[in-house]
Amino acid sequence: MGRVAHKETQPHTAETHTVCCCCCWLLQYAYQPMDYDATYHTVRSALLDGVFGPPKAGVYSPSVQYTLYQMAFLALERAPQVESVFLNMPNLHFLPCTPVGSRFEDDVYVATSEPHGNIEAVVTRKDAKPHCKL
Repeated sequence: MGRVAHKETQPHTAETHTVCCCCCWLLQYAYQPMDYDATYHTVRSALLDGVFGPPKAGVYSPSVQYTLYQMAFLALERAPQVESVFLNMPNLHFLPCTPVGSRFEDDVYVATSEPHGNIEAVVTRKDAKPHCKL
């Protein structure tokens, strides 16, 4: 997902993998779902489609933030009863590595501790009533 530069010693690359865990909460419903299980499966499917895209082509993501927004957007689009979605996505980057004595064939990646982050957002329908208690 995206491009990574590590302390300006490595050039930008599109060949980086980002691994992340995703936690999702449906913060508020616009109206009571008729079937909570069906709503859950609809939202889950939308979130997975936002991450992976079409099975044969996948989807390019310039950043975790972009993917997070696309996931929430699809969830709101497909489940009209959901008013807002909270997503939390801590991530870990993997950079391409060429082991000594071999050459890189898009097959060896090394986990890095930097950059890292805990990316989260609340995505809400445009016409939703505010529900923050701050």
